[in-house]
Amino acid sequence: DLAYKNNLKILINVHHFDSIMYEPDKYSEKLNSMWNQISTAFKDYDNNLYFEILNEPKENMSVGKLNILYEKVIKTIRKTSTERKIALGGIFWSNFASTATTFVPKDDKNIILLFNYYNPFEFTHQGASWVDGSGDWEGTTWIGTEEEKQRITKEFDFAVEQAKLKGVDLMIGEFG
Repeated sequence: DLAYKNNLKILINVHHFDSIMYEPDKYSEKLNSMWNQISTAFKDYDNNLYFEILNEPKENMSVGKLNILYEKVIKTIRKTSTERKIALGGIFWSNFASTATTFVPKDDKNIILLFNYYNPFEFTHQGASWVDGSGDWEGTTWIGTEEEKQRITKEFDFAVEQAKLKGVDLMIGEFG
């Protein structure tokens, strides 16, 4: 509500649900049930509130399992939130390349293709407690060579092209 008072858009997601990453079949119904509760609780909020079904799918979450899960959860959300924007990120921590394999329903124009971006990694993750050796990168600055800048441009262009092919908007969820 405070974000609304300050004219911000809000993205609610399921973050750090590690159990589903390791055992997708076992926990997919739990995730679906969570989204039933979340979408019901927030059904009266306007379209400045977005949902992201699952933050950074990884580990044992395959493309096939994730896409089946997304299809099911989208149907659950649409029972109470027909116009709500839903952001979908792909496997491998929702990296830019996963935009090619992320499921997007053909008949739903309120889907956003999402990717997270952390390149160059040694710059964006310097000192990150969850990354081995990242303390060695502290103080790293980055100006970028032409080759590095071209790589970033190429990766962004790839994600943009995937969103165009799927006919949806594109969002960078996390960025470092």
